[in-house]
Amino acid sequence: MTDQTVGTIAPEFRIWRVINRSFSVLFRNFVPFYLLAILFSVLPMLLQALPFLPEGLQHPETLTDFSALTAEIAIAVGLTVLVYLVCTSLLSAILVYGTIVQLRGGHAGIMECLVKGIGLIFPVLLLILLLYVIFILTVFPTFVLGSMWLTPFVGIPVGFAAMATIATVLWVVIPVAVVERPGIIASLKRSIVLTRGARWRVLGLIVSLIVLSLIYSTVVMTLLSELATMSLTENSSLLWVQIISVLVSSLSLAYSAVVVAVSYHDLRIAKEGVDSTQIAAVFD
Repeated sequence: MTDQTVGTIAPEFRIWRVINRSFSVLFRNFVPFYLLAILFSVLPMLLQALPFLPEGLQHPETLTDFSALTAEIAIAVGLTVLVYLVCTSLLSAILVYGTIVQLRGGHAGIMECLVKGIGLIFPVLLLILLLYVIFILTVFPTFVLGSMWLTPFVGIPVGFAAMATIATVLWVVIPVAVVERPGIIASLKRSIVLTRGARWRVLGLIVSLIVLSLIYSTVVMTLLSELATMSLTENSSLLWVQIISVLVSSLSLAYSAVVVAVSYHDLRIAKEGVDSTQIAAVFD
């Protein structure tokens, strides 16, 4: 049966509608989406336990040579970044697929999401790497050069403006790559086209999402950390804080991915007049 509440056609792209619809999608798929977000959040943290890593990385207290420590830190950072990027790419592809299927009125289980996500991981991974490069080559020089040539009071706002512009115009690039699969460069161009005419609202959505995430993380982490330390030893309280941190950040990560997918869905409906069934038809 088609989900009329979640998949209702939106005549215009509205911030409140995207936020509300994203909550609806997430909680209708809470178990698979949240478990997958936890899984891909934990994997990069498990590197230290892998048997093929250098001994000094697994037991840094045994190191006596600083150069060896530096080399092993570089290995750890490199592996962690690689695993993080792969996990982020796979989770993004999975949650975009699951969200679009839900918006059509269907329901995607964990295994179905994993299978579809694995098939899309390489273009999404390349796209995420390209996005990092774009941000590094544009935003960072804007901050630095703006502060050097002008003043920090001017350079910093200009840098934030550049960052906000890039984030806005490329907001739906991952859903484009997952749903339409036009290629890396074409996905960038397609996101620019889809956000045109709605960029102030997209920027407002991004700011709203950041604010919601900060409030959620601050409140939940404060409450749960206090609860965890009430009757526990120092070591066990640290473990509980780490566990709580993963649980909290995973939920935020899942919701953010759903918001991006719903944004893509509503932008296409508003600009192209398609419906949820037509958007999700590519997965049939």
